[in-house]
Amino acid sequence: MQNNTEKAVEGLESFIPGFYKDRVADYEQLKGFYEKKSYEDIKKLAHRWKGFCDPYGFGKLTIISKSLEEECEKHNIDQGTVQKLINEVKDYLEIKGKEIEG
Repeated sequence: MQNNTEKAVEGLESFIPGFYKDRVADYEQLKGFYEKKSYEDIKKLAHRWKGFCDPYGFGKLTIISKSLEEECEKHNIDQGTVQKLINEVKDYLEIKGKEIEG
């Protein structure tokens, strides 16, 4: 997926590797929250991502975050959707990591 939300705002390019590393660390937290069934924490993390990923060129993460937050709000916890979205985060971060490494 390559679109305008997958391109960093001019001037933020040098921060992308650090931003990426922070999102990978957040993903580890996300997995832990899921294992503990701490859906309020998942919702908070997703809400935070939703607010600041686009400017760094992580537009799809914004989209996934919106869905994660909505699923937690609707309490659609045991339907497998939250796990599927967490897997999407993992796959997306792997792709972004390869892009960043060149």
